Amino acid sequence: TVEAATALVCGLVAWRLAGASGWLLAAWLCFAVAGMALAVIDWRTRRLPDVITLPSYLVLPALLAPSGALAQGLLGMLGLGAIYAVLWFVRPDALGLGDVKLAGLIGLLTGALGLQAWLIAAVGGHLLGAVYALGLLITRRGTLRSEFPFGPFMLAAALAAWLAWYLLHGRWHEETDDAYVQGNVVSIVPQTSGTVTGIEADEGDRVEAGQ
Repeated sequence: TVEAATALVCGLVAWRLAGASGWLLAAWLCFAVAGMALAVIDWRTRRLPDVITLPSYLVLPALLAPSGALAQGLLGMLGLGAIYAVLWFVRPDALGLGDVKLAGLIGLLTGALGLQAWLIAAVGGHLLGAVYALGLLITRRGTLRSEFPFGPFMLAAALAAWLAWYLLHGRWHEETDDAYVQGNVVSIVPQTSGTVTGIEADEGDRVEAGQ
């Protein structure tokens, strides 16, 4: 069911982003819930409702701001949104305005993870859509003029971008805003009085007693 799939995605995101900033985790969890709803609605009705996408433009940046990743996220949002806007302007019959709005959100979240994740999301949606279209042609369930919702493939690419970020970066790094360093200081005191004027040995040299 849709609810089970949403819970699975949220659980996976929470599990693998547990070591990252809490605000970054909150943003991705919010996007996971909204994204699952958008994917289902788009697949069934071929619409991406503004009632979900537009409020996300306020909620997600607010969640990303304390994480320190908002600036690069906004760059990703503007970049991917601009690319899809150009594609929509050139081929409005092949791409909906809802896809453009969704692209901005995907660019925001993947841009917050870094350039590599952003690139995977930017290219991945088109690759997944092309594979699906090829499958329709091979199975003769569609033609070159067949239309299908593109939003689910964009969202799947965003999930793939997050997974790639985790495999290449996330699992090797821990982030926290509540950490401290503790250590012990040991004083070394000479057994004889005097001033050390030189040490006749280099680091790693073997020395003998009385040398």
